[in-house]
Amino acid sequence: TLTHAVVELSPFWRSAAERAALDTARSTLLFFFGALCWKTDERADSLPKLRHKCQRSFSAPGFLSHYSFGLRYELFDRFRNADGFKVYATDYPPSLNGARVQLDDEISKSTFCFCPSGTGWGMRVYHVMVLGCIPVIAQHDGTHPRVTQAFEPELDWGSFSVLVNRSHFDRFPELLRSVDVAAKRTALARVWNRVVWRETLNEPLRSRLPSPDAFEATVESLGALLARRGMLGGASRGSRRS
Repeated sequence: TLTHAVVELSPFWRSAAERAALDTARSTLLFFFGALCWKTDERADSLPKLRHKCQRSFSAPGFLSHYSFGLRYELFDRFRNADGFKVYATDYPPSLNGARVQLDDEISKSTFCFCPSGTGWGMRVYHVMVLGCIPVIAQHDGTHPRVTQAFEPELDWGSFSVLVNRSHFDRFPELLRSVDVAAKRTALARVWNRVVWRETLNEPLRSRLPSPDAFEATVESLGALLARRGMLGGASRGSRRS
């Protein structure tokens, strides 16, 4: 769950003019911070050792051996030096250049944030959304449909994020530069509150958070699902008891 400390940093509490000024200052094109391959706590101190670790993992049996469908490592291997990219691999410490990465600050300075599959429940994408970074969702193995995101199909993820199929990696930097960033930011400003649980916030932010919050969006999505299956007369917006 996103904490109050993160949500209070959101640019969406500010006016549209203030947000535009902050967006102008986003100097990083794409940001990623995380492990590349399973096991995530096994570190490599050279590129050959990192390659060996990942190749060994990808050839092993089991779901976790194919961690993130290999897309984290592919991003690092092919594009870590691309103009405007900041790709920090926690299992390859040399990529950090000895620095302690200030995660919230880096996200807030980035236009796009890479959000691949992992072992968790999608907190990375919610984190970057709240801080105004456009999610680049790369959760596709090249064979099956991409991983479904929260609140789909009621929430149109394609309107505020970049949905990347595996085949798109051949032209990944060019793809990002072709995105209508202003349209994505406008759409993101309309939906960011759907991933924030109101009850996790202190006042005055708790009262200021627009509706629906994550709870209300969950109820709304479940109602729509039941309606599609013919189990309700129609979907209704969720609400809490007072």
